[in-house]
Amino acid sequence: PAAASGVAVVPGRAFELAFRAPQRRGRVTVVMTDGPEARVDPIGGAVAFALTDGGIAVDNRGSAAGYRVSLPRSLAAARIRVAGRTLAFKRGAGLAVPGTPGARDSVTLPLSAAGAP
Repeated sequence: PAAASGVAVVPGRAFELAFRAPQRRGRVTVVMTDGPEARVDPIGGAVAFALTDGGIAVDNRGSAAGYRVSLPRSLAAARIRVAGRTLAFKRGAGLAVPGTPGARDSVTLPLSAAGAP
C-alpha cells in the first residue's frame, strides 16, 4: 500500500472500511452522501491505504490522524471496523452504532478498540 492524502472508490452493493489498529487519538466522522463514491480522507496525518475486494483497508498503525469518510446512501450494506471490531454500520438509509437504537446521517466516533466483534 502507498501513503496517500485520501482514496475514493465506487463500491458495489456492499462496502467495508477496515482500520488495521486502534488509535489512542483520532476520530472518524462518517457521513452518508447522495454521490456514488466511498471516500476516506485522513486529517492531520498520512496513512497507507489498500483497496480490498470489499472496500478499503487503512494501515493506521501508530497514527494519530482523524478521518472523514463519505459513503453512498445507495449502498445495501456498509461496515466500519477497527482491528476487526465493528464501530459503525449502515442501517436502512443511515448509520448505526452497535448497541444504540436508530440510525442517522452522520456519526463521529473515537478510533479506540471499542465496538462490537
